[in-house]
Amino acid sequence: PQEGDVLTLDGFDRTINIEEILTTLVHLYLGGHEPRPRSSISREKALSLGIAPPTQGSPAVVRRALAIAERMAATRPAPLYLVLHNIDGVGLRYRHTQDALAILIAGSIGKGGSRMIRLASSVDHVNASGMLWTTQTRACFAWVSSDHVHDSMGQVSSLGGI
Repeated sequence: PQEGDVLTLDGFDRTINIEEILTTLVHLYLGGHEPRPRSSISREKALSLGIAPPTQGSPAVVRRALAIAERMAATRPAPLYLVLHNIDGVGLRYRHTQDALAILIAGSIGKGGSRMIRLASSVDHVNASGMLWTTQTRACFAWVSSDHVHDSMGQVSSLGGI
């Protein structure tokens, strides 16, 4: 893996939501300079990212996430590893939140062709993927999953079928 910054967030904290995450990224990694969201992106760009093009009708948070992703992709010398414990936390369960997180990751393609924002996360609900993500959102995340659980004693158990 390539070296880079790590930002860890606890999704089980009820105050964590997508706006907080995006604001934190702007303050910590963009010097407080909020990039201006585009009203839309080209069809070709959207297809290259594997996303539906955000339009003026898309939730503002999704367009904001894409603007931040593109700015970070253009300015970061190394990836940002975003570690999000409990991506299905109370403040993160909304469809627009998951779409914004997905576009934040998918839209961060840097000059070298790799994502400059990389996400590692956990879920608490066994059916989270079916409840939170459309096929398109799941594809934007490009998950690599594990069906193992580490309990408090450090024992590993297989969950099979997740």
